[in-house]
Amino acid sequence: MTILHFYERASAFSKELCERQFELVTKNNRSNFEVFDVNIITDEPDKKILETHEFWNLLFKAGENGEEHFVNQLNTQIYFIRKIDNVWKIWDNYNSDAGRLNK
Repeated sequence: MTILHFYERASAFSKELCERQFELVTKNNRSNFEVFDVNIITDEPDKKILETHEFWNLLFKAGENGEEHFVNQLNTQIYFIRKIDNVWKIWDNYNSDAGRLNK
């Protein structure tokens, strides 16, 4: 469930960057992320809230000249997970560093 969600978000993010002439470099594992320190904040029968620490190591090439931009960021994510139609789904998340990462 979580890996699929990460993949979907990364794919959408990558598409948006391509539309802005940014390319996420994935060859030779140049861009990657690590999720660690998963803490359960709320553990109810139909709702879970998880806090994670994530390290993003991303390389972007921009525009026609291929100028490289690196993002090396440690951040905290909070995921809100609910049981919907008897299936656990991430229905929201919060990234306290989103403003800084979107620049």
